[in-house]
Amino acid sequence: MVDEIVRLLVEWERDGREDVALGRQLRPSFATTLRAFAAALRVAETQDAANRPDGGAAAQAAADAVRRLDDSLGELRHQVRETRRTSEQDYFVAGALILDVARGADALRL
Repeated sequence: MVDEIVRLLVEWERDGREDVALGRQLRPSFATTLRAFAAALRVAETQDAANRPDGGAAAQAAADAVRRLDDSLGELRHQVRETRRTSEQDYFVAGALILDVARGADALRL
């Protein structure tokens, strides 16, 4: 998933390109979502939390991190829709990036 995100960003977010993936309006929100994803990944290392003495606390921390990631994804989706309404670009790649992160979030719920 990380490779796909990097590939899309390197290909679509560069100088001289008219049809960018995110653009100035969406980059900050996408960065926030990536930080939320990174935080959820760090906490996900507690997937075997039930076998640890602090199992309940670790499992709750993991669930909270994924919930924050979901909230961030929801906000990003909303911003992409709003940006599309005021722009001639379709932001198809932004949708693909959101889908990649959403799939990563789904994997953390397993």
